[in-house]
Amino acid sequence: MTPLEFLQAGDSSIATATSEVAVLYWLSRVRKGVIEAQHKHLADDWTNEGAVDGCIPAPFIRLDLHLEHGDISGWLRTQQDEEKYSVNVAPAWPRAKISVTVLSKGFQVQMVEARVGLYGNKNRLRWKVARTNADTNIPMVTDLWPVPDAARTPKPTAGTAMR
Repeated sequence: MTPLEFLQAGDSSIATATSEVAVLYWLSRVRKGVIEAQHKHLADDWTNEGAVDGCIPAPFIRLDLHLEHGDISGWLRTQQDEEKYSVNVAPAWPRAKISVTVLSKGFQVQMVEARVGLYGNKNRLRWKVARTNADTNIPMVTDLWPVPDAARTPKPTAGTAMR
């Protein structure tokens, strides 16, 4: 190999390595932005009930998520049984992983693992069940949106007694 060929091969290798590093850096920034958006927007009260055009079929669910100390968790209720299921959210890219559990004989048992992704103006969730261990009233695929303010349960404020 001549010195000129050696120089050209080295130049091509450096260009390739630089472009790979640039792509990895860009992907890490995109991932970080998606996870930050999930932390900001997922902690809300969501439902799939009440579509004006009736395009969302039953079963209907309500997903009430809260952000506390950097963790997103909450409750899921179904229209049919009104039982509250525990929910933990692991933000990820491109979609967050939701684990729905129930307390059975003193142990937390995972019922459903779903993936949710924000879309629209970050005011819609696309819900898709990835794995289920039970015959539940939880839809396999659905779209969720924030519960209207008038339908939300008021949260107790400081200085008010809980009844």
